[in-house]
Amino acid sequence: MANTQKYPIPNMDNLTPSGLIDLIAGERENKARAQFYEGIYRQRLDATRDPAQAVIEGEKFVGTYTVSQSERIDTDAVREAFSRDELIARGFLKVTETVTLRTPLKTIVSTTP
Repeated sequence: MANTQKYPIPNMDNLTPSGLIDLIAGERENKARAQFYEGIYRQRLDATRDPAQAVIEGEKFVGTYTVSQSERIDTDAVREAFSRDELIARGFLKVTETVTLRTPLKTIVSTTP
């Protein structure tokens, strides 16, 4: 059966936990780099495009600007009006547990004088 996924799943049979950590951290670096460049490209695009231009066609992709509204709860105002215990008692605040994996770059100490 052919793999038709856009991003095929690699064979991970021989990967160790330490190898997986290195792969995860590498992907996080790639994501951070991509987000950085997307941000500076977007700033340049916003500064140079005609504000009336809603569609921009590139050689491979088409960009479409849309305007929408969103509503957000002002959490600072809620926290000023209610204590944590009141929010829990009223069912407005759920306490959940989160497991986080941090992947800082390992510091390598040279043993060569």
